[in-house]
Amino acid sequence: MAVEQEVQDQPPQDDYEEELGLDVPERSSADDLLDAGGGDPLDPMRHSAAHVMAEAVMDLFPATKLGIGPPIRDGFYYDFDLPRPLSTDDLAAIEARMNESIAADHPFVFSEKSNADARAFLAEKDQPYKVEIVDDLVAAAQAQGLPAPKTTFYQQGPFIDLCRGPHVESTGKIGPVKLLAVSGAYWRGDQKRPAMQRVYGTAWPTQEELDAFLWRREEAKKRDHRKLGVQLDLFSFHDVSPGGAFWHPKGWTLYNTLREAMRDIQKKRGYQEIYTPPLVHQKLWQQSGHWDLYRDKMFTVEADDQTVP
Repeated sequence: MAVEQEVQDQPPQDDYEEELGLDVPERSSADDLLDAGGGDPLDPMRHSAAHVMAEAVMDLFPATKLGIGPPIRDGFYYDFDLPRPLSTDDLAAIEARMNESIAADHPFVFSEKSNADARAFLAEKDQPYKVEIVDDLVAAAQAQGLPAPKTTFYQQGPFIDLCRGPHVESTGKIGPVKLLAVSGAYWRGDQKRPAMQRVYGTAWPTQEELDAFLWRREEAKKRDHRKLGVQLDLFSFHDVSPGGAFWHPKGWTLYNTLREAMRDIQKKRGYQEIYTPPLVHQKLWQQSGHWDLYRDKMFTVEADDQTVP
């Protein structure tokens, strides 16, 4: 089975998700970690496929510590803390084991536990990340002066997981699946937390839809501007400026040609060009709302006891 890249040479999470064309929202709070989407009619099936993948991984690697496994646009993923890096052969074995579970048509069975019982249950199974989620849900409720919510689980066959759902009726309702790739991911998106292995997959109602999706991905990869730009000697990337393009003569000529063409079009339509400083005081970003949401990801300069992002 073809897999994008083996974990021994894992790409950075954000870069890889962009290359895969997957929209993966950042999750950090306990509620976010248990959010199974719901914006796409296929989310319940893909969330169920993530559970089946976790079942397969636990079957093949019993010492695995489970993170989270939500649906995402066009697919799903699950984060695993594994005893060793996964290989291409491992992903083939996981996918085969998933197909066995799907063929068995195990029902997804909902259950509830008190927080104390849920915590003890997960601790006994040596699942520290799940215990952490339960503890955070309780702490969040206490901070708001609310009673702690019931902790919910879903089970299919021998596998049970902390989960709010929704799911399809049984594993047999999951359509054709394909594991796509593996990348590195930090627990709860925090670089100070443990590094995990994120396995991506996709699931569709029919084989025809799955094949069409895989074809679209391959066509998109052929048109990836980051690869084409390097191949055509337009620009290159270097570690001294991560994410910043170093334009080569041909590329910079093309850039300026396009920029002047756009200026001509805008001028004909009555637009006037202005230029604003690249750095402005933090109060502007506070007013816009960006500061509270993205402060940790902003480049800032400290000058004269002022912060300028």
